[in-house]
Amino acid sequence: MCKMNVVVNKLVLGNRELGWECWNGKEVMEYTSKQLKDIINAGKQKICGLRIGESGDLELDREGFFTTNMMVHSHIGSWKSMTEEGMANLLYVCIGSREESGKVVYDCISSRFEQAVITESDMRAYLKIGIVSGGAKLDGEKIVVASTELEAVKEVEVAVADKKEPEKKPEPTKVVKAEPDKKETEKRSK
Repeated sequence: MCKMNVVVNKLVLGNRELGWECWNGKEVMEYTSKQLKDIINAGKQKICGLRIGESGDLELDREGFFTTNMMVHSHIGSWKSMTEEGMANLLYVCIGSREESGKVVYDCISSRFEQAVITESDMRAYLKIGIVSGGAKLDGEKIVVASTELEAVKEVEVAVADKKEPEKKPEPTKVVKAEPDKKETEKRSK
């Protein structure tokens, strides 16, 4: 399984962006925008919730991870919604679903990093009023959960003619321990 990071909050100081708070399934990690862009471009890990837009800046991933909103953490205990229409002071991001006791439940992480299990009826209501800001969406009455897995990258085979032979490295020189000169040893002992 590849590593995934779910972007939960944006960190700012005044009007200056500091970075992003991400949940990797075990702990909270903080990244700058440059670090997230590098991770996205490398393709080794999935960054859920953000994507690189046409201008080259990070933006909400509305199609891939269904991110509609995010909390902005601007000071100790100071939280506000990234979009103006968001009125909640706590948002949830869905990170998966599973069956528990014969019913579907949804695993979520809150903007304050509370791990929560939400029932299907509550999830439907939270999606309708905008408390779940990403990871799931309503398609009619059906709840669609976004994948947190990295899609397999198709490898393109290089034609045999284009392949280069690996360079041969010269063998390392052997180190021979020098023996002390007998005349020098006799002079020192005198």
